[in-house]
Formats: sequence, structure tokens, C-alpha cells
Amino acid sequence: MRQIVFLIILFITVHLSAQVQKLEYLDEPLSVIIPDLEAKFSVRFAFNNNLLTDKRITLSGTNTLEEILELIKQQTSLEFHFLDAKNIIIKRAVFDPNISTTNLDEVLISNEYLTIGFDKIKSDGSIKITPDDLGILPGLTEPDVLQSLQLLPGISSPNESASELHIRGGTPDQNLVLWDGIKMYHQGHFFGHISAFNPYITESINVSRSGTSAKYGDRISGVIDIRTSDKVHDSLAIGIGFNLIQADAFIKTPIVKDKLSLTASVRRSYSDVLKTITFKKMSNKVFQNTKVDGVSVQLKNNTFEELENRFYFTDYNFKTVWKPNSKHTISFSNLYVVNKLDYAAKISSGNFDDIEAHDYLDLTNKGFNLKWEALLSNKVTLETSGYSSDYKSKYGYSDTFGPDDLYTSNTINNIIDLGANLSLQYLPNRKNSFKIGYDIVSNTIDYNITTDYNNDPEFHFEEKDNDKLNIHSLFYEYVFQDEKWTFQTGIRASKVSTLNKQFIEPRLFLKYKLRDYWSVKTSLELKNQSISKVLSETQNDLGLGNSLWILADKDRPIINNRQFSLGVLYEKQGWKIDIDAYYKKIKGLTVLKDFFTGEENEPTFSTGKSETVGVDVLVKKRIKNFRTWLGYSLSKTNYFFSNLNNGNAFLGNFDQTHVISLSNTYTYKNLQFSLGWNAATGKPYTNATGISDESFEIIYENKHVSRLKNYHKLNASVMYDFYINNSKTTKARIGVSFINIYDYKNELEKTFRLDSQYNEVTQKFDYKIIEQTSYGLRFTPNVVFRLSF
Repeated sequence: MRQIVFLIILFITVHLSAQVQKLEYLDEPLSVIIPDLEAKFSVRFAFNNNLLTDKRITLSGTNTLEEILELIKQQTSLEFHFLDAKNIIIKRAVFDPNISTTNLDEVLISNEYLTIGFDKIKSDGSIKITPDDLGILPGLTEPDVLQSLQLLPGISSPNESASELHIRGGTPDQNLVLWDGIKMYHQGHFFGHISAFNPYITESINVSRSGTSAKYGDRISGVIDIRTSDKVHDSLAIGIGFNLIQADAFIKTPIVKDKLSLTASVRRSYSDVLKTITFKKMSNKVFQNTKVDGVSVQLKNNTFEELENRFYFTDYNFKTVWKPNSKHTISFSNLYVVNKLDYAAKISSGNFDDIEAHDYLDLTNKGFNLKWEALLSNKVTLETSGYSSDYKSKYGYSDTFGPDDLYTSNTINNIIDLGANLSLQYLPNRKNSFKIGYDIVSNTIDYNITTDYNNDPEFHFEEKDNDKLNIHSLFYEYVFQDEKWTFQTGIRASKVSTLNKQFIEPRLFLKYKLRDYWSVKTSLELKNQSISKVLSETQNDLGLGNSLWILADKDRPIINNRQFSLGVLYEKQGWKIDIDAYYKKIKGLTVLKDFFTGEENEPTFSTGKSETVGVDVLVKKRIKNFRTWLGYSLSKTNYFFSNLNNGNAFLGNFDQTHVISLSNTYTYKNLQFSLGWNAATGKPYTNATGISDESFEIIYENKHVSRLKNYHKLNASVMYDFYINNSKTTKARIGVSFINIYDYKNELEKTFRLDSQYNEVTQKFDYKIIEQTSYGLRFTPNVVFRLSF
């Protein structure tokens, strides 16, 4: 704590020299200017030397670095992208179909990780994805913000979801997902198949699998930091497009020149108006083995009539950036995500009354962030922000079996997350960086689960809770970089005031360059999480999984994670080999027990722990316009719960021993091709072995002893870019993608239920076990068309 106080005093009392520089260049070569700017502003540029050839600059005056780079941009065909406060990429500014792809390829910098748009950040080993620069990826028609992350070793989605990402043995709720500083609790459309973030207004996605910065807290697994641009737009840009699921539009426009600009976007599915082949394929996967599917075994011989089937999703975004002067930037970001389902059906039978069933689902996540960034000098930056995130989940089910037989079930889960932070960064030179900050977070969560039968109090069940947590955190971080060493160390101290608990979380990332092509790296981190999503031991009536966000309290512990990694990196002549071994131990996992089969005085929640051991491998080769890479993960996750599986260890719900991704991309002029093959070990499941003669319940083997069949599929994409007018002011893109080209029937989940039929001969019920297997997407095509003005 003394060090933190000392650093605060240091930041307040340090002599703040002007953040502008007086410069004068008269027809000076850009190759001379760039090193001069590096020395004066303590930054580092990454570029291909050919980009600076034959480029000369004339400028004079007292300017900020941003102003200087803008002047250079106006005099050249170059633009400048900030990876972070110290590292800047130089690229060509304009796409031109008349320029050969070979020439465009020369723009690429050496830290390209997978393909164009994937860059590795040197300071902490995280990966930065830039959707505007992103090359074509297998099976995608558009640069999906979250789905593209699954090409990275150690990140997977065993359920074929775009948003439900598992990072090195962690579960999706253990990932910190931020959109412009707003914590997101619902990140997917169409039950997770499409990420909820519009890629065409997203500037960057930073993902950390380990070695997380100390500025991030309250989640124990990966970090996915999604950001839009904080720059004032200098020109109007408009984009519209559609695929076979959705349509979208965006606008980026200046309002006051060099002072104020606006970014806005809207996206909506049109499945409630037109059901395309892509929508039908996804619907078949999402709603299989559910009441929505309408194929329950006991209903097969009955007449099924669909009364209502309305599903749609939408998201809105807007952001304003105000730059009153060269030293200050103020931005306001807003996001609204909606998913709605309204489904009703009637089952008619000659022997019984008609059954009418109704499902209703409403998921929303909205939020805003207000941020102020001040350049106190060319070495000190102040940043402060405040955010709000509001998540609501409402699910209701009802069915009637005649006029006097009404069953209803409702589940409501609400979150209000408010937070603010303040940080100071000091860059004394290009090798050292210091950051210190303070966060405050207030979480309020409530849930309410009710079931009723004929409004009879005797059959009424209700489980509800309302909790609130306040967390105060201080963090400190130091980064050192030179030709050999990269060293990032930090510490985060947090106090959960409502529970009177304190935590210290050290963070470390270290990389050392052994020789010209070899480097070794290691990371260590300790994290805690006070909010999590718990899974029920049963599914809800919709059959789409039953999960609730809850807060830690005296009965539900704060989740704790300790993670260590060690790896090597090799880079030479287009080859990249990245190997990272890791160990992760999580304590405080919580499972929501089945309310209807548990004992009356049995605890509602069951707690346990998990251990994950694994190694991630990336092998990539680039030959001019052709790129091929292999991502491989070998891992094992064990769960330990004292009251599950007789207290013995069992495999995690999403454990996959082997996960393989082989991808290839090729660019020829304005055409892009991509082909990728994915394979993985089948997930574990618990097989049913019989029926109890006494309780007439299913008897199961030991938990997660069996495995599903191995998973594999082949995906492909083709894109073509062109201009549709001679003035080249309107750019078009047309593309097609294919998922699971050879139409393999991948098993994703296997469950069992007990079916009973009355035997009129024996005048008894006959019981049998019904096996239900959920399958992944079959062969699914998609088409995209876009226009940019």
C-alpha cells in the first residue's frame, strides 16, 4: 500500500512537460522523420521499410503526435493504427483494386499472428483483432467479433456457439467481456450463434488467455476487450449489408470538424418475416429436443398445430466523440441488445382434450459508458470513466390440458452493474511504463423462479433472492520492454465491502528473446470473481438450458483462480511456432440443485472446484498470399464436488482432450478463399443404465464416464471486393460461406428422460428410457452482400 501511495504522489507532483512538440520538416524523407518522432514522443512504429520509400514530408509548427500523424497521412497514402499507447502500426490508407495483392501483402508487419487482422501485443502476449483489416476466415461471411476468436488455440466452443467461449478450461461466464468499457452479460444473438457486437463499428478486440493486465478484475478466466474508435471522424462513411439471417447499417460522420463526431449502427434479423435456409438450419439445431420442436415422443401420433412462432434479435449502437482541444477527449457509448421468442402450439388427440403450450423468452442487455481522457503531458495520461450495464432475462412457459388443467412456470433474472474507474499512466521513455488506478463496482442481482398448477397454493413453488455487492479495487502495473526483455508485472487489491473480504491479486508476464528466432515466456496470475452464472441439474421447459446469474454471499463463495503458463515462441522466414503449457485451479464453483427432487432442508447450491492442465500449440506458415496454420489444444479438466459422484473426481462438462483447427487462406487480386477443418474429442456425458424398480427413476453410471462421438467438420468461404462506380466512391463485397460441407452429424449433447405409457392389459404404467441426442449444425450455406460509401 505504501508503494501505491508513493506512486500517486509521484503522479501528482511530477513535472508535466508540454505534450506537444515544436517540429519543422522541409521536404524531409519520411524514413528520417519516423525515428525522430519515436525519440521525441517515446513511441515505437512498426512498418515495412518499402512503405517509406520515396515519401517526403513538409510540415512545421507546434503539434501533438496525433496532429503530426494526420498531416503525414494527408501527404502520403499511409495511415497509423495505435496498438496501444506506445506502439503504432503504419499501413496503406486506401484499398485500390488496381493495386496487386502482392503489393498489398508487403504492408503486413512482422507481428501478424494468424492472418491479416490478427496481431500479437508484445507487452503482455495478448492478441489484438482488427475487424477492418481481418482477412477471410473459414465458414464466415462476415468478421464475427467473437466467432473469429475460436481460431486461437485454447479458445473453443463445444456447443458451436459464437458467444459461449471456453478459454483454457474456464466457462463463458468466467470471461470478462467488455464493449467500450461496459460489462456484457449477454453476448450472443440467436441463442449464441451470432455475436451481439456489430463488427463494422468495432475497431479492435483484445483477448487475453493468460498474463492478464492488473487493470482487469472480477472475472477469473479470459478477457475480451471490444472497443470502438475514440477518434473524431474526418469524413462521412456509410455501410449497409445483409446475409441470410440479418440486415444491418452503420454511419460514421463528423458533426463539428475535428471536434465532434458520431458513430451509429443498427442490426436486425428478419426471421419473423422471412425464414431462409440458413435460419431453418440454425433453428433445427437450436430447438431440437425441445417443446418448440414439437417432436416429443408421446406426441408423435397426435396432430400438431403451430399457433405462433415469432423470433427475432436486434442491436443498436451509437457513440459520440468530442475533442474540445488537443489534450482532451470525451466519449459517450451506448449499446442495446435484444432477443425475443414467442411460440405457441396446440396438440390435438382423439382420446384427450387438446393441449396448448406457450413459450416466451425475452433477453436484453443495455448499457452506456462515459469516458474522459486527458493528455497531461507527452508522458502522462489521465483516464476516467463510468458505466452502467442492465441485463434482464425473462422466460415463461404455460400449458393447458382442458379447461381445468393449467400449468405455468416463470424464471426472471435481473442484473444492474454500475462502475467507475480512474487511472494514470506514466511513460518516462520508450522502455518503461507505469500505470496506477482505482475501480469501484456495484452489482445488484435478483432472480425469481415460480411454478403453479391451477393457481392452487398447495402446488405453488417459489425460489427467489436479491443480493448486492460493492467492490473497491486499487491496481498498479509496470511494463518494461527492450530488444531482449518484455516484462509486465502488476498487483490488484480489492475489498468486497458488503462481505468484508479482501483480496490481493498478483499478475506477471515475462518474455525473453534467447536468439534471433527463439523466445521463452511465462505468466502467473491470481484472480477472484464475485458474480457467476450457475447451471441447474435440469433443463427448463424450453429445453435450452436453465442458468442464473448470482452473487457470492455467506453461502456461495467467491470464485478463486490460480493460473500459471510457460511457453516458447519461434519466428523465422514466414514460420511461427507458439507453444504454451498451462495449469489452472479454480475454487468456489457453484451448481444450482434441482428444486423439485431435492430434500426440503437440502442446500439450494452445491459448491466445488476444478483443475485444468493443458498445452496450446500454433504452427503457421506464410508464403506470399497463402497462409496456413494449425491450432491444437491438449487439455484435461476435472471437477470435484463432495456431494456429486460420491465425492470422486469427474471430467468437466465441456472437457475435450483434443481440439484441432487447420485453416488455409489465399488471396488473388480481389478474391479471397478460405478452407478450414475442425476436429475435437467428444464431450463427456453420463449414460443411463436402467430404471429403479422402487422409485421408478433412471439409474446412471458414474458421472461423465462416457463420451460423445468425435467431432469434426469442414468449412469454406469465398469473398470478392469491387467498386461499382468509376469514381470508386462505392465499394461492394459479395461472399458465400459453407459450414459442415460434408454434412456430418456431430453429437453435441446426450440426455435421458423417463417415458411412461399406461398398459390397459396389465393396468399398470410401463416405463422406458428415452435417449435424446442434440446435434450440431448440418450443411449450412450463407450469402453476404455489402455496400460501403
